[in-house]
Amino acid sequence: MSTGKTLLALALSALLPAGAAWAANNDTIIYCSEASPESFNPQIASSGPTFVASSQVLYNRLINFDPVKNTPVPSLAESWTISPDGKTYTFTLRKGVKFNSNKFFKPTRDFNADDVIFSVLRQKDPNHPYHKVSQGNYEYFNDVGLDKLIQEVKKVDDTHVQFCAE
Repeated sequence: MSTGKTLLALALSALLPAGAAWAANNDTIIYCSEASPESFNPQIASSGPTFVASSQVLYNRLINFDPVKNTPVPSLAESWTISPDGKTYTFTLRKGVKFNSNKFFKPTRDFNADDVIFSVLRQKDPNHPYHKVSQGNYEYFNDVGLDKLIQEVKKVDDTHVQFCAE
């Protein structure tokens, strides 16, 4: 066996035990993508790999999309209504939803309308206290026109949030 083949065989055999150890570790996520994500914050990116690796895997949304039926389906919002003029969307939020709990963070309350408003206004409002945390660059939000389309987002009560379009 040539030196190159020997080194390759040794390198590959060294990886085998490591792969077995990774498989046995229950707190590891292995995600395959066509490219490396730029970030795991979908609010600050618009590339496909970043969006798919973060927003679809790590975060819940108000609604999801059923690709088979070609329709929106409930997620964090259990239901929604649309006004007759198509300009006001009222979402009923699921009760009992908590943010991720771990040894560093224990949620003290359920997800509510204030969280939805925070997430939207952080991206939309340049005067929001957290707008500049990501250098104020919210590509996806702006690229799809949400910055102009959403005129107002308001709390009806803890489990209802309303989006008003232009």
